[in-house]
This record gives sequence, C-alpha cells and structure tokens, in this order.
Amino acid sequence: MDKVDKDILRELERDSRLSTNKIAKHTGIPQTTVHYRIKKLVEKKVITKYTIHVDPEKVGKPVMAYVLVLFDTNAMKGKKLTYEQVAAAIRNIQGVEEFAYTTGQFDIIIKVTAGNMKELSKVVLEKLRKIPGVLRSESVVVMDYFTK
Repeated sequence: MDKVDKDILRELERDSRLSTNKIAKHTGIPQTTVHYRIKKLVEKKVITKYTIHVDPEKVGKPVMAYVLVLFDTNAMKGKKLTYEQVAAAIRNIQGVEEFAYTTGQFDIIIKVTAGNMKELSKVVLEKLRKIPGVLRSESVVVMDYFTK
C-alpha cells in the first residue's frame, strides 16, 4: 500500500458513502485512479466491508460497556467445549456489538450496548455468565465515547 491507497482509505473511513468523484476532489487523485484503487483494495481484501455508524442513543441503546471475560478451561474440558463454541455463544447474545480475543488476565473483551443499566445487567448476569465455559467477567461502563 502506498500513499495513494492510504489517502483513499482515510476518506472512506471518514465516510464510506463517498463517491469516487468526491474522493478524487478531496485527495487530488484522478477519479479513474480512485475507482481502480478501490477495486484493487476490495480484491486484495484490504477493504472487507462498507459499514455505517449508528448513534446508540437514537436507536434506544444509550448504555455501553466493555466486558472482559475469563474462560473456565476446566469446565470446557469437562464438557468438551472448544473456545470457538463458547465464543459463538457469547457473540450470539443480543446486545453484543463487538468481540475480540485478548492477551493478559482475560480471554476476550466484548462491547455491549443496552437500553438501560437493568438491561445491561441482564445481559451480563443472566446471559453471559450462564454460558458454560464462562468463569467470570468484569464490566467497564462507558461514560462517554468518541468516534474517529
């Protein structure tokens, strides 16, 4: 990837709806070059999807938390559960927006959105912690957030 690719990606990260014409105007790169480069970035799987950012408050999900999860490897062995099976169960919980394996004391971190604190509590206590293979979790409630 060179500077041209990076400039195009920067524009798309700001607004994935931008036309090749607008990207060309913002970057000074010819429109045909922008079109060709985006096509190549998709083919090379540098761009894997185009997405949107939704304001959580406007869709009734103003409460956000990052939840650190520790797997219970002994229980997983006893029940013959794989990491992937436990992870799939966690990802399927309504309200789980993002999921990532981590290093350190915890095995994964998830981003959860909810309508209120009671709903968040239900996600963590009644859904997440009842999944076989989950030993414990630690929640960090977000007070305010910013997007790029």
